[in-house]
Amino acid sequence: NEVETCLRTFRRLVAANIYLTPTLLIRQRRSELSREDLFEISRIGQMPAVVADDWRQRLAVRVERTDADGWAAARRQYAHEQRITELAIEAGAKLLAGTDTGDLFVPPGLGLHDELQLLVAAGMTEMQALQAATSNPADFLGLQDEGRVGKGARADLVLMSRNPLADVRHTRDIEAVIVGGKLLDRAALARLATAGNSHQR
Repeated sequence: NEVETCLRTFRRLVAANIYLTPTLLIRQRRSELSREDLFEISRIGQMPAVVADDWRQRLAVRVERTDADGWAAARRQYAHEQRITELAIEAGAKLLAGTDTGDLFVPPGLGLHDELQLLVAAGMTEMQALQAATSNPADFLGLQDEGRVGKGARADLVLMSRNPLADVRHTRDIEAVIVGGKLLDRAALARLATAGNSHQR
């Protein structure tokens, strides 16, 4: 049947050391463009003006051209993509967390947190989802000194105030970032965000 065919295919991909990137968020966003809180969940207020304006214009066109059947088809497409991802996880496929940043209502950086949640909802453990965004990409790119914590690894870290292994949504609770040997605490990160928003206006 179709499920067994999918599982066999994914197992063959695993054996061939092929990685997959589901990019569930972009499919979910396209199925939810009629949501009243769309601007809020996509953080449009934090996007550069040129991106926000583009999103609004594209949304207006999409809404004008899509009827109830079209929205239903988009929801079915997302459900199909989610089911395929569930089967990939069941088969032990090597997954990478990606979002197609910049696509319609898919914000950079912030969208990754949403993607991790969708991967967990599809059947990954929190650890597997975090690995899909860290060590798996490093392995795919052949980078042994990135994407992991250990001796000899590049010392760039994101420190969280709550354990993401208990709940992947805790990846949003960023306490500090260490990058290039510098510690950026909450106050420093807030200043960067404020400066970025002021330049976007």
